[in-house]
Amino acid sequence: MKGQDQYDLILALNYLTKLSKDRIIKFQRALEYIRRVNLNEYSIITFWNEKYPYSLRKIRDPPLALIIKGIFPKVCCIGIVGSRRPRPENYELAYKLAGALAERGYCIVSGLALGIDTAAHRGALDFSGETIAVLPWLEPITPRSNRELACKIVKHGCLLSEILVKPEVADFGSKYIKSLFIRRNRITSGLSTILIAVDIAEDGGTLNTIETAVKQGKDVLVVKSGIYSNKMLEKVLELNIKIVEPSIEAIIKFIERKTKLEKLFP
Repeated sequence: MKGQDQYDLILALNYLTKLSKDRIIKFQRALEYIRRVNLNEYSIITFWNEKYPYSLRKIRDPPLALIIKGIFPKVCCIGIVGSRRPRPENYELAYKLAGALAERGYCIVSGLALGIDTAAHRGALDFSGETIAVLPWLEPITPRSNRELACKIVKHGCLLSEILVKPEVADFGSKYIKSLFIRRNRITSGLSTILIAVDIAEDGGTLNTIETAVKQGKDVLVVKSGIYSNKMLEKVLELNIKIVEPSIEAIIKFIERKTKLEKLFP
């Protein structure tokens, strides 16, 4: 490891180990980062590195360091998110939409969760596209049932997080662990030129991702068939979000009008 890579690792360790409350944990985590980076399992890109995604530089609270497994795609990214227990027709829509966008050269961003996230990643991969899975941590892969999918993503995109290893509940508490799922949403929306919510559950994290995207000034689309209650409809209207019919052709037409296939790193 030389030059910029070594400097980036030092900066990343300084930032990432601050998440620990105990010096012993800090030291152990630092050694683990060094070991894994040296084994070329992961790459670490700090905010000061020229390879850092331009779209993330512009958000209010950008990660100071990103841990990446795989190759970060350098094309326009479209986020597709939704609930873990969607209606079958919305799952199918997410899959086909991701595939159609992948065929047109877009990279699909999602969170590897069950449901809509899984459909989005699979759609991109099955149509020979690229996809990014934004995770709360990289080890262990969660959910366990998507570990095989994660391995496929690494070959055609990347896994990405601020944290390498899931923090211990005994050291940080369950409330902090749950907050990491919310914090990763700003990365998902930050990477996305346009965010599409295909299916929204009132008790899930999709609404938070939508709200974050709006605050970041992103274009957000919500599929009409994914809104299940008047309460959710009122929330979407309050955020002044565009509601679209579940038509792949119409959604793609909107995206192509709003975007150009240009590199993510200008």
